[in-house]
Amino acid sequence: MSQPIPHPKNVAGDFYVEESCCTLCGVPFVIAPNLFEVAYINQEPDQCVVKKQPSSPDEVTQMIGVISTSEMRCIRYRGTDKEVQQGLVEMGITNLECVDHPLPQFSGLDQQMEKFMAYAQLDRWQRIAHPPVISSQAEYDLAEQILDELTDSIWSGSTEYQMLAQRISQHMFAWEEANISMPEVTPQQTLKFLMEQHHLKQTDLSELIDQHTLAQILRGERKISKSIAQKLAKFFNTNIEVFL
Repeated sequence: MSQPIPHPKNVAGDFYVEESCCTLCGVPFVIAPNLFEVAYINQEPDQCVVKKQPSSPDEVTQMIGVISTSEMRCIRYRGTDKEVQQGLVEMGITNLECVDHPLPQFSGLDQQMEKFMAYAQLDRWQRIAHPPVISSQAEYDLAEQILDELTDSIWSGSTEYQMLAQRISQHMFAWEEANISMPEVTPQQTLKFLMEQHHLKQTDLSELIDQHTLAQILRGERKISKSIAQKLAKFFNTNIEVFL
């Protein structure tokens, strides 16, 4: 395996972004905007680089959060600080995955130590999930990835994990409601869709609706009355509002 080459515009220090690897996913600017910037070539954005090395525990946590969340694993650590290395291990970084030196081995952990690491990981997830209100597509994508990681965690059944997952889900739903417009669907289109999903022909609904009336509804020549909507809602086990 070839040695990663740092981008020349990284600021000097232990953390760096590998050259020709970054896809400008936006994750670093969501989690640690003060630590990264975009490098340009001929006035065109090239990739992100480290503009400032972490100088506080919070900034180290942010940097580790970026490393563990970025899909391409372009952001790397070439130092040997034990606390930083342990933070990377706790966030699920495997040996030499995003580091230039072997990480400490945590073999033979008992359940208490595993639980401690799980809660340390939860604390970092909570930091990464801040701010609580999702305001961009990049933040939404990050929240979705964190939610997937929470779901896959061996501690996903704990109350703390479930509360964080629920909070992230709520903020994702709020963002979807505000930013993702669903196409208008007519009651006739809903009925057609449900019939297709259940592999039903018009004659299969003959006990509910007169065949001539049903044909007119499906052609869009006639609206669905409230009485027919009630029958359809009961038959398909859905809300009556979708047929009105």
